[in-house]
Amino acid sequence: RFLDLLETSGETVAVCERHADYFTGRAEALGLYLQWQRDTGASLRLLDTERDNLRAAITWASAHGAPTTFLRLAAAMQHYWSLTGQIAEGRAWLDRAVAVCQAAPLPLRAAVLREAGWFARQHGDLDRAEALGNQALTLSREDGDPTGIAHALTALGWTAEFRGRFAQARMFHEEALEFGRRLEDRSWLAWSMRNVGMQAFRLGEIEAAERWLDEAVALFRHEGLRFGEAFALTNLAEIALARGDLARAAALWRDWAD
Repeated sequence: RFLDLLETSGETVAVCERHADYFTGRAEALGLYLQWQRDTGASLRLLDTERDNLRAAITWASAHGAPTTFLRLAAAMQHYWSLTGQIAEGRAWLDRAVAVCQAAPLPLRAAVLREAGWFARQHGDLDRAEALGNQALTLSREDGDPTGIAHALTALGWTAEFRGRFAQARMFHEEALEFGRRLEDRSWLAWSMRNVGMQAFRLGEIEAAERWLDEAVALFRHEGLRFGEAFALTNLAEIALARGDLARAAALWRDWAD
């Protein structure tokens, strides 16, 4: 009935535009870099309550020639789709976004390419993930965007890890760590320390890995970043298990569960 009234009044397009604009803002406020937020769970729950509105907004923007809104929504929603297991839906939207992002401003185009690369990696399409990550990195360097550079380096680092190229992965994560220091972003520093530590572990450098991860846990705790802290504690437990220290592994997993 409401849609019929809108159609009769000729206001359908204007209302849909306002709806899409509003929920794009919500997606960017809540969904960007979910793992780096202090309360990831709270943002996930809020996004869950708006799932139908967000889906309606991105569907309308894609179908009705609102490319900037569509690209912003697709990039902002990647982490939400990933963390809630909506991988196929997310990849479909981001692949569609890649196909229409050529004329977008450099930061937005880089974000779309980078986030599409995350989904390609999750689907095991590592050649595409690497290609998209490299394109995003090139665009972010061209734009002089340190945040975009750090995110592209991290995405490439994880793709290299999936390929078993741990030394290359560590180089990517170490460079991302340096950009985190320049940004003075303590959340980014903690995650990059965690990533460098895990590559040290993969390379058999156990003591170095534990030092990096202990430092990451301390920083995550100081900043109140429980999601990241849980990741790093789980990684330390994995190392303890590899050492054969079952008691320490169990204690670390209990610490994470608490």
